[in-house]
Amino acid sequence: MKKRILPDAVPNEVSLSDVNEYDYLSVWFLSYCLLVGPSERFIVRSASKSMRSISNKTLQDKLKLCFFQEVKHAESHELFSRRYFKIHPILKTFFDFSSFFNYTILDKIAPHSLKLSIASAMEQLNSEIAYFGLNKVSSLNSDENFKDMLSWHFVEEIEHREVVFDLLKEVDTNRLSYILGILLGLFSFSFWITLGAALIMLARPITFFTGFFKSLGGNGILIRFIKSTIRYCKKDYHPSNEIIPPLFYEYQDKVKSYEASFRVTPESMV
Repeated sequence: MKKRILPDAVPNEVSLSDVNEYDYLSVWFLSYCLLVGPSERFIVRSASKSMRSISNKTLQDKLKLCFFQEVKHAESHELFSRRYFKIHPILKTFFDFSSFFNYTILDKIAPHSLKLSIASAMEQLNSEIAYFGLNKVSSLNSDENFKDMLSWHFVEEIEHREVVFDLLKEVDTNRLSYILGILLGLFSFSFWITLGAALIMLARPITFFTGFFKSLGGNGILIRFIKSTIRYCKKDYHPSNEIIPPLFYEYQDKVKSYEASFRVTPESMV
């Protein structure tokens, strides 16, 4: 895990006219890209508050790196979202409502222990998306910048997959909050991302429903969410037990090439 910054040129140069013209899975990942920014800021807010109460210096350092990665993810996806919503302003209403409901209203009323549990669960599901997405990213879209943005995001989600989970264990969150957190995370990720995909694909309902039912079977993304949730609920579970797909190392090497295309200044790494 390290500090990386995806150049603004990458999300800025995504061809928005191409992104919305593909199959269900491509649009589902588009919906994910549009929704994920606020969730990552929620993860940072929730985990940073708990970080202050622990004395484990190694974990604190890992959390700081994790937060850096998540904030940069949020900035990149929000930049992409702003461009997309200029072309599709009606969809912005839905995504703004989702963000307000999940990260303003619920953020204010939920106890902190539950918010930390949800943050850990979101990292679990983000890494599951990353495992799945790395095997699909080459076929998701013809736009290389869109694939670059996703692969960069997936690599870093896998790199810090266990950090917030370790914080959750360090502060000894009760078992009920732990399980409720993953169930709420499962519902949130499955419902809002899939509903976003449905709205984007309103003109192609048959394609949407065919893809949706495929995602619930075999090795589809939604069935993977369910299986991941079941594993997560086991008492001896730890995210490091998950098998990292071989493509992770290939894309990790590819992400290094991004760093050669721009200069990282000390100010940008604060």
